[in-house]
Amino acid sequence: MNSYRNSRGWLYRVQPGLGGKWRAQVLRPGRSKWESAPFLPWQTRREDAEADLIRYAKRYNLKGSSK
Repeated sequence: MNSYRNSRGWLYRVQPGLGGKWRAQVLRPGRSKWESAPFLPWQTRREDAEADLIRYAKRYNLKGSSK
């Protein structure tokens, strides 16, 4: 599973949601709850959600993260 971090320290990764759908989630610094990334669509396949996040990461120069 890929994860990325932006310049503000926000962590992005794909996680499952209700109904078997997948979407990128965001964890902001100092918070413990992941939030849905509203700028990326829900997908029925994890691979499609990962591809959405990879495109987003490239477009906005997010850095790969090991966390």
